Amino acid sequence: MQDETPPESKTSNDVTRRRSWMVTLLRPKFAIPIFLLLLLIASPFLIRAWNVHQVPNFPEPFDVEAFRNLTIPDEDNAFVEYRLASEMLVESDDPELLDQVERVLEFGWSVEAPAAKAWLEANQEGLELWKSGSDKPDALYVPPSEYHFNTQLHAVQSAGFFTRLALLQAEKVLFEETPSRSWAWYRMSANSSRHVGMRGGIIERLVGVAMLNATAPSMTNWSIDPRVTKQELLNARQELETIVARTPQPSVIFVVEYLFATNTIQEVMKSDGKVDFEDIESFPHAPYPRLMRWMIGEPDTSILLLNGWHLHQARFIDLPAYLRPEFDEYHFLYDDGADLLKLDRNFTPEKFRNALAHSLAGPFLPALNKSLKAYDRERVHFDCLRVALAAQAFHREHQRFPTELDELVPEYLPEVPIDWYSGDPLLYRLDADGAIVYSVYVDQFDDGGEEIGYTTEVRQEDRDPADFGIRIRTPGWRPLYAPRPVDFAVE
Repeated sequence: MQDETPPESKTSNDVTRRRSWMVTLLRPKFAIPIFLLLLLIASPFLIRAWNVHQVPNFPEPFDVEAFRNLTIPDEDNAFVEYRLASEMLVESDDPELLDQVERVLEFGWSVEAPAAKAWLEANQEGLELWKSGSDKPDALYVPPSEYHFNTQLHAVQSAGFFTRLALLQAEKVLFEETPSRSWAWYRMSANSSRHVGMRGGIIERLVGVAMLNATAPSMTNWSIDPRVTKQELLNARQELETIVARTPQPSVIFVVEYLFATNTIQEVMKSDGKVDFEDIESFPHAPYPRLMRWMIGEPDTSILLLNGWHLHQARFIDLPAYLRPEFDEYHFLYDDGADLLKLDRNFTPEKFRNALAHSLAGPFLPALNKSLKAYDRERVHFDCLRVALAAQAFHREHQRFPTELDELVPEYLPEVPIDWYSGDPLLYRLDADGAIVYSVYVDQFDDGGEEIGYTTEVRQEDRDPADFGIRIRTPGWRPLYAPRPVDFAVE
């Protein structure tokens, strides 16, 4: 029997049934559970949106992609040879080795140091290969896109050993041949110190600083050898200026560290709570499940905080120390974060610090600022070394050191270097052993140059020296004590 219900009646019945269901769903006993279920489903998205909204939408601080995809041709890349040389490095387990290396650098190649000399002989092939790499114009160890927390730095770690080997070789050549030939090994060490930190992060850059710091005393010892001529000293000063001109600005290091931080944060986010990092406690929320990290706003909040902080730092880090405003180590900001407040007046320094403390970005920032102090000190060390070489050249011609630095300009030195810490010319005075050139250093006060470096006493007291500089010795005077070789170990 056919259904004779009119079509209009069927449509009306369907509408009535739908309305009935809707009325039923709107009843409290159904509506409340449904609402709570929907709220439960939406809550992760709402929590995440709220957390991300707490941090201003800071833009990327620079052209990240251009730097991320940086490559260097092998024919220009010093690390091609450095990697091969590091694989050839012959280490020594002789407990006397470091003490013997120190004695050679203090008193010259003629001292008794069998372990140090045997170690040098065993590494001749690798040392020559490292030296050939040091003549290349550029260096890149790891592409920035691949740089993260677990990146292995074997060739960088080997750089300290090759610095010691180069300085030993220089002492051998100085003793057996001529000073002009030994300078080539100091040049190698200085070149390598620039290569190691050229496009690396903080660790590589600080290793480069340590390499130059270890090389500088040997250079000054070389300069007091009476056999070294005025022209050789001037040539050495010019070569050193060319080498140090390759030193990257701090902002370049901060670009690398930005990529390092963002790459590491992405690795943490992928880990699902199983992070294979040795220092896992440094990363807040890293042990949490991935969903929980996502809900609290990661990785977006951390990357936004890194964007804002690097935008802020970029205004100051390449300036001389005396032009930078005071740095607030509690909030990790210069000038009370005034530039960040311009972008968002509600995002105060206190909110910035609290956001950092609860983000994956937090562990990266203190090391960046502390490393800047080492770069400042290296700049002063380099300028003092330039003056020392120029003053020795002046002595070769006049049999005395200049009474003031202006006497060196322009024949021996293009200009009197400016103190990176004060904005005034470097300080200089004559003394019984020759002369002293120095900076007022971090306290910006002239303490007379009586204490100009990190002596054992200063290190034990865990403080900065009063001043920082170099003693310029009378030609022929071999220092009784030389600085202990720097520990290059990278943990």
